[in-house]
Amino acid sequence: MRKLLEKYYNINYYCTYKLLFFIFERILNPFYWLNFLKWNNGYIKRGILIAKKQEAAEMYKGINGSICIWATNTPCIISLWMLCFACLASIKIFKVKLLSILEIIFGNIFLCILCFTIIVLFLYYVNRIFLFKNDKYRKYFAEFDKKRKYLFYYSIYVVSLIIQFAFMIILVALLNISGLVPDNVRAGTRGMQQFFVKYMSLPLMVTVGIGTNLMDYVKVLNFQSLVVIAAVVVGATLGAWLMAPIFKFFRIETVVTAALCMANGGGAGDIQVLGASHRMELMSYAQISSRIGGAIMLVIASFMFSTFM
Repeated sequence: MRKLLEKYYNINYYCTYKLLFFIFERILNPFYWLNFLKWNNGYIKRGILIAKKQEAAEMYKGINGSICIWATNTPCIISLWMLCFACLASIKIFKVKLLSILEIIFGNIFLCILCFTIIVLFLYYVNRIFLFKNDKYRKYFAEFDKKRKYLFYYSIYVVSLIIQFAFMIILVALLNISGLVPDNVRAGTRGMQQFFVKYMSLPLMVTVGIGTNLMDYVKVLNFQSLVVIAAVVVGATLGAWLMAPIFKFFRIETVVTAALCMANGGGAGDIQVLGASHRMELMSYAQISSRIGGAIMLVIASFMFSTFM
């Protein structure tokens, strides 16, 4: 288990490093592009030479040290995930009220500093164990470069990114499911949601309608795209309709959120679908479906197309 977790950390670290290196040292580096042309200007040649020397100075055994530091944000976020799950499990096991703990911590400056120190030390030691002890990450980098299973590595990385971006939604959902959120907080959030659904739905739909460029849809509208769109919508609708009774969900609401909001155009598509079906109160479920479900479908589709087509 530890070996598997260690590899997972290093895959995410490797992909983050490669992407940051490609962005900052290649795409956004003008001297890299100037190097492809022959220049008679001495100043440009000098700039290209200085840029090459600077890049070489930042490299240590084939790895850029500065970008390595920036890339640690991904394993740190993963470690924070682990810490959050551990805290939630502890609160549930010992049956402690979450709000009481937060009031105690934020009401005392010493406890705030102590908690912050514990979090920093936790991130440091986890990254040291899985990445930096005996330069483990260098061995994994060499292994990944040799095997070149880039589709596998970046699929794992994309799924991890999806989880990171959906951190707040999933964390709040877990808090709600676990029963840690008090009833008065739930009632307050429900009232806030109903207020926005009642008074903000029409302005949102108007702005989405004005901001949507229909010519973008016309440009890609042909027989092949219509067939694909129809197949996706019909398949997602039938799948959600058939699976809803198994999970004891309402079929119409399941089709709207799990199927149509997964296959639409993101946040704007969620507003269009929920507005047309008069179910704007399902926006939170639609966001989970479109942000997480839609992204996972893209990862699976890219893998299937690259493998079988």
